Formats: sequence, C-alpha cells, structure tokens
Amino acid sequence: MFTGIIEKIGKINKIELKNDFLSIDISVDKSFLKAVKEGDSISVNGICLTVVNKTLDTFTIEAVGETVNLTSMEEWRNGDEVNLEKAMKANGRFDGHMVQGHVDSTAEVKKIIPVGDTYVFRFIAHSDISKFLVFKGSITIDGVSLTLIEDNLDFFEVAIIPHTYKHTIFRNYTVGQSVNIETDIIGKYLNKIISER
Repeated sequence: MFTGIIEKIGKINKIELKNDFLSIDISVDKSFLKAVKEGDSISVNGICLTVVNKTLDTFTIEAVGETVNLTSMEEWRNGDEVNLEKAMKANGRFDGHMVQGHVDSTAEVKKIIPVGDTYVFRFIAHSDISKFLVFKGSITIDGVSLTLIEDNLDFFEVAIIPHTYKHTIFRNYTVGQSVNIETDIIGKYLNKIISER
C-alpha cells in the first residue's frame, strides 16, 4: 500500500529483456535506499514492483508481460526519470490517499496549460476507467496522488502546484505520452457492489 506522495525521482540505467520479463535497473539518491532491502515493494511511476537486487544507490525490479502491457513501461527508455515511493509503514502518516500500485490503465497527455505558477494537465483516458473518475475525487497519475478538477466524457484534468511540478516527473511530460492511471479503490468497490445488485 502507498499514499501517492512521491519521495524521490530515480533514473532508469538499464532495461533488459530476460526470457519473458523485463529487468530494470534504477539509480536514486542513496538516502532513499538506506532502509530498503531485497523483497520490498516500491512504487515506480505508480506500479507496485519488488526489489530483487540493490546497491548503495541503485536497485533492480522485474516486470512480467502483463504488467508491461497494462502500463506505460513499453515507452520507458534508458535515462528516463521515474517517480518513486516506498511502501507505506503501518505506523506512518497517511498524507495522500489509498494507493495500491495496481495500475488500471494508461492515459495520454492531451494538453498542458500554464496558469500563473501552476499547471493544468488534461488527459485522455480509456473508456473503461471513466466510470471511476469523479469530480473532486482522487486519482493516481504515475504514482502521484491528485484530485480531479474536471471530469468530462472525453477527458479529465488535474492541477499541479509548483512543488509537485518540481519534485515529480510531471515536469518532463510532453503531449502525446502515456502515463499510468490508478483510480480510487473505494470507487471500484462501490461500483462492484452496485453492479451486482
């Protein structure tokens, strides 16, 4: 379980195809990895992945085909920056919202609108997740906990404050690229309960 509050930005060093899975090496400030051990879960751009190896300032994760196909991983390249968050501690503060790291779908960056010192990002999402998008509701984009400020049939929008822009990979987004989307788990449970009545 995660909160959607990004702790560090890492950089992809190497992506290697091994049989039927991807092995990805990521470098990050050693302070982030100090308490991390092999077998721990880390959110990488919103995807819950297992640390299979680590050094002082790098760690390796692996992803099977299903994960690659459901996320933006296919677009990842060496040198890309990624949002990182360690799994939430049971006795820690809960600053964002309940994030599982189970990506529902991807969305496409449609428009980036500067508004003073802030930004509004518009995304086009697959229709299968639109029923879970609620105005002023929670959404996770590449692991970042955010609030929907616009929920349209054709698109949705979030507002990004300067701190979030500076400390996440939102600063690197370009129109047309794919991002990972996890919708609010409460909405998914409610939808299942209602649809089974």
